[in-house]
Amino acid sequence: MIREIVEDVARATTPEAMARKFHNTLAEMIAGVAGRHTDLPVALSGGCFQNRLLTELTVARLESAGVKVYWHQRIPPNDGGIALGQVVAAARQLRFEESARERKCV
Repeated sequence: MIREIVEDVARATTPEAMARKFHNTLAEMIAGVAGRHTDLPVALSGGCFQNRLLTELTVARLESAGVKVYWHQRIPPNDGGIALGQVVAAARQLRFEESARERKCV
């Protein structure tokens, strides 16, 4: 991929065309790895999947290969999602501790 980018720069390829090739290549790489295990679902997460183009290209390739794919649709895939996960984990821990205290009092 890096070699292609260097060659595209030397050929004066437009930044838009280079960006499209880059995103297409990433989506193909992800689908290629997932394609080795089509019986397993794939979850796309992390800050790179805030990139709408990358997410859409990857989801389309995975679905067309018959891979069950999950991606963020209501919760952001970056720090906002991590923060929500931390809140859920803390709430669960509090419920567990309260339940333990109640069992001791009975």
